[in-house]
Amino acid sequence: MTDFLISDLLVVDPSPTTPTPPIPPQDLSPILRYLSLPPSYSLPTDPIQFLTQSLPILPYSLLKPIAALTTPRQRSVIPLIKSRRLAYISLSPLPKDLTAKRGRLRWPLLWERMGGDPLDLVEDEESDGEEDWVAERFLPGEEGRQHVKKLGGFLRGLDLERGAEKVREARRRERVLDMKGQEFEEGEDVVEPGMRKREMDREERGREEWKKEEIERRFEKRLSVLFLDGYDTIDYDPIDLSEPLEGDILLYQDEQENYFDDESPSGTPHGSTYDDEELKTPRDSIHQDGELDNSPQRPIYPRYKDETFFKTGIVGGREEKEMGSQNGQGEYDY
Repeated sequence: MTDFLISDLLVVDPSPTTPTPPIPPQDLSPILRYLSLPPSYSLPTDPIQFLTQSLPILPYSLLKPIAALTTPRQRSVIPLIKSRRLAYISLSPLPKDLTAKRGRLRWPLLWERMGGDPLDLVEDEESDGEEDWVAERFLPGEEGRQHVKKLGGFLRGLDLERGAEKVREARRRERVLDMKGQEFEEGEDVVEPGMRKREMDREERGREEWKKEEIERRFEKRLSVLFLDGYDTIDYDPIDLSEPLEGDILLYQDEQENYFDDESPSGTPHGSTYDDEELKTPRDSIHQDGELDNSPQRPIYPRYKDETFFKTGIVGGREEKEMGSQNGQGEYDY
């Protein structure tokens, strides 16, 4: 399969180093008040520098006007923002905006050229919700039921038309990028609508379903890269400017790994040591292909460098007795 680079499609996108306008004084004044700083205090006026320094300590409402002076692409150079985006794409299940079903509406040309079916570009899930809204909220009860079908169907049709227009606009945007930059390299797996057989036997349908899942998996992986580098068109502000509700998952995993890397293997009462296989962390249980290893894992317990819990010391002006290690029978030798 011939692959292509995302940078080939988006060469006209602003570089992360593109200069940004300075922060206006009216946006800095509420920040100074929030930090209890005098009006004469000098804060960085470069938005990227300011966000890099102040992102962990300021609330979303104060950060949003500053972020509006930048693009998601420019903010991708900030380590904390990159970490939050990584945590976002690591969520399980995958956020809806990064699924193939949603992403192909924003990147229809990319979807088609990776082998996706152009007929899948019309999303029915939200359109079906129009009829539900009419039935449950706008015209509830028996009296309104007779009008639900007509009105709900009308609203559903309007929503489908809006969705189709968004797809056309997204396709035009990608084609403009194609003309100004380098074009996609056409691969042998590019599927034209006319190449599909309308009638397939069960075995062929199975292969087609597997191929569709593989295309969606590859497309979602590419979509995550686009999002991570700030190329996507979704709203980045809630992700970039807010601490994840689940906390920094990647930081927690790194700290857990560093803990075991720093600790030397400790002896056990029977003279054995923990080996690497017994001390697998959750991240070690992930195969190279990204699938989770669900096999039973031995729980991880804290280790101690020796069995001595207290040493001789002076506490409260008197000498404390040294407590020795366990004698193997659940007691201590003094």
